[in-house]
Amino acid sequence: MKRRLFAVFFGCVWAFACLGCSNENSFDAFVSLDMYKRAEAAICGYAPNGEYFCGGIPKAGKRTGMFYFTWLGQHPDEQRGIYDITKISESNPNEIWNTESDISPMKEYHYWGEPLFGYYNSADKWVIRKHIEMFVNASIDFLGLDATNAVLYPESYAALFSVLDEFAEQGFPYPRICFLTNSYSRETVMRLYELYYSKSEYDKFWLIEDGKPFIALNKADFDFTDPNITKITDRFSFRHIQWPYLPPYDGGFPWMSYDYPQYNHGGIMSVSVAQHTAGAMSREGNRGRGYDYDSASNSADGIGKCTNYRAQWSTPIASDGVDTVFITGWNEWMALKLSDTGEREVRFTDAFDYEFSRDIEPSLREDGDAYYLETVRQCHRFSSDCSGVSAIGKGVLTVNSDVEKMFAENKAMRYPDLRGDTAPRDCAGAVDTLRYTYAGGGNDITFVNVSNDTDNLYIAVECAEDILPRQNDKWLNIIFRTGGKEYVLNRMERGVLCGNGIETNCENEVCGNRFWVKIPLSCFVNSGDKCALRVTDGVGEGILSEYAQGDSAPLGNLFFEYKFA
Repeated sequence: MKRRLFAVFFGCVWAFACLGCSNENSFDAFVSLDMYKRAEAAICGYAPNGEYFCGGIPKAGKRTGMFYFTWLGQHPDEQRGIYDITKISESNPNEIWNTESDISPMKEYHYWGEPLFGYYNSADKWVIRKHIEMFVNASIDFLGLDATNAVLYPESYAALFSVLDEFAEQGFPYPRICFLTNSYSRETVMRLYELYYSKSEYDKFWLIEDGKPFIALNKADFDFTDPNITKITDRFSFRHIQWPYLPPYDGGFPWMSYDYPQYNHGGIMSVSVAQHTAGAMSREGNRGRGYDYDSASNSADGIGKCTNYRAQWSTPIASDGVDTVFITGWNEWMALKLSDTGEREVRFTDAFDYEFSRDIEPSLREDGDAYYLETVRQCHRFSSDCSGVSAIGKGVLTVNSDVEKMFAENKAMRYPDLRGDTAPRDCAGAVDTLRYTYAGGGNDITFVNVSNDTDNLYIAVECAEDILPRQNDKWLNIIFRTGGKEYVLNRMERGVLCGNGIETNCENEVCGNRFWVKIPLSCFVNSGDKCALRVTDGVGEGILSEYAQGDSAPLGNLFFEYKFA
């Protein structure tokens, strides 16, 4: 079923659009406004410090972009094994600094830690699908693909474009694409033009500025009087790539700032998780994840609190004239082990360990999604009014209700979820000796429909196919958080709501691809005017399993916000 998309016009210093679709990518993470000023589906959640956050009505002219890397598993000559600095440091710490080590060899890519989805290959569509869904929920408008080292990754791009097509076909506001170039910028731009920008089938993917695909380039590499060059560059809208150690360029495109507060490059500002101010993350003198700008020192206690990242975000949120935030970064994960001068003979430039790295993508840690949740929170603060959804009129959902009609009549909320979340995984990892498989299957949730009257809350969960029978306690769990308490439906038994020390049998029914339940509002103690809810199927035990197993609507540790009528 095609989601209805309501375009929102943005007028700003640096106005983006997309070819052939007006401004459909201007959404605030599933948020679209209608005549009732409601949101079809407002994302909400809890920041690493426990603070509740939610989206709301988009602010005119605000955009967020993410630095995205496509290189994992794409350098077989320099990635012949999985070398994880965190794991090596735990078992053989001296090997990290040994220039003749077999455990930690020179001139090989090293991971700073293990990603939640494993040491994956960047062409793994199963992983990319998770990424894009997380970006949609976080209100990420565009991705800046790294081509700064003049290396392109066609296999990864093909997989990325294929997954973006899936989101487009289902009506989701997928992030648009631009490239960042620097070294050999002219040659890189020419190759990108020949491979992609000269072909109309890719037009729907591009980030558009002033009616042209946007690209970041190094102007020093271009002779703009040469007609052979201008016939290519005329295809683009571009800005000069801004490197953090160079003087600020007003019309630049920054991917990181060593200055704090960060510089406003004509409406664009960088926000980064950590900064390698010493030139390499393995050296002394960098600003790590826990860096405190007031004391000018790194704090271990600040790492989990996202201290550096939060401070970086405070600048664009408090600044006038910042229309676009570019975030560094999502999934860099690796750095080459190279020789160095000084006290250490070894350096790792862009990543070293959890503290001195800048990946937001969840890692295999109990708190591994802290920076993702903080990103969702901050993106909503920057690009929306954070008012949450508006209350609707009272309505009674049944298992056979015309939910589209009820939504149109302002009597029900309708929250969409990606079709295809339960797809299997079978793809090579970053090295030939790794292969990641997952059987998939289960109930593929596509919509969560909610209404209430004076006495009851009604929920109708829709799936892509007929609902499978309950076989275990992971079947269509509906999790509620309200009034400071958590409640779960269907975990103990089908239709049983557990929470606050009470078990309540609730009227329910399965009909085709719908599960319907009626829950007495009296079950929720001190619920106030709203609740946060999430529906999962097939999500089991394990670190951050809400992201990696079964289906979760919304994905991961986020929720949908519902305000009681």
